[in-house]
This record gives sequence, C-alpha cells and structure tokens, in this order.
Amino acid sequence: MMLSCPEYHSFKDLASKMIDCVPSGEVKMLILEEGDGPLVPLDAMVTIHYAAYFERAKIPFDSTLTMNSQAP
Repeated sequence: MMLSCPEYHSFKDLASKMIDCVPSGEVKMLILEEGDGPLVPLDAMVTIHYAAYFERAKIPFDSTLTMNSQAP
C-alpha cells in the first residue's frame, strides 16, 4: 500500500492544502475524503485511519494503514 502523496511535488505545496490542528500550525491534517452523511453523535465511537509523517519524510512514523490488528 502506498502511503505517500505523489500528486504533490513539494512539502510547501502539500502544506498549503492542509488544515492546522493547533493554532501554532505545527500539526496539520489533510482531509482526503470528506463525508456528506448525517453528523455523528457526540458520544459515538468512530474508527479513523491515518498516516503520520514528520515534515518532508516519505515514510510515516505511525499509521493505522500498516498495522496488523483489526479495528474494533
């Protein structure tokens, strides 16, 4: 499974498409597919998939996409 974003040629280009998770901008996220269904209740349990990269890294330091365990 490929975990990189080949359509972006530089980190600056990729970062411009991301949303800041904290006010300092040190943590960012890229939404790959936004849902269009009903809002999830505040007390709901949800499962997400992610790949976490250090800036300019090609390999994630943490990812649910490479784990062997099944989500609950």
